[in-house]
Amino acid sequence: MRLSKIKIKNYRLLVDSELDVDQKTTLIVGRNNTAKTSLVKCICTVLDGKTFDFDDYPLTKRQYLYHNINLFMKKKLNFEDLYNSIEPISVEFFIDYSLDDPDENLGALSPFIIDVDEDTTTAQICIEYRLQKDENNLWKILEKDFYKEGVIIQDIDIPKL
Repeated sequence: MRLSKIKIKNYRLLVDSELDVDQKTTLIVGRNNTAKTSLVKCICTVLDGKTFDFDDYPLTKRQYLYHNINLFMKKKLNFEDLYNSIEPISVEFFIDYSLDDPDENLGALSPFIIDVDEDTTTAQICIEYRLQKDENNLWKILEKDFYKEGVIIQDIDIPKL
């Protein structure tokens, strides 16, 4: 098995990125602030089983997020619509197992590979990180910034990007 491709969406500068991993050598080169470090940190976060932080969400999508949180806290947007409006951080790993012996155990991937088509030799592993689907907890976290003695006091500041 070998990792053949990585796709990352909505992580820092990697809003919609794809990296083909060469079988022998993959070199990541770029100018400053082109997301080389972000790529490595994102992969490490996933492989270490850690969670992402708010700061990992793309700057380019935060204004829309702030707007929807304001609507939610003013009770003009329901939680389901808020939840659905937030695009998840997603990482996809493409594993090529074309060179493996078909009778060989594929290790940890075995339970996930269903040979519907014998010619298929790529496994796609998708990981998504979403807002926790807990309206009460989110409300409790945000309430102190929006309400005083049960009355809405202000919108949250939306940074100019």
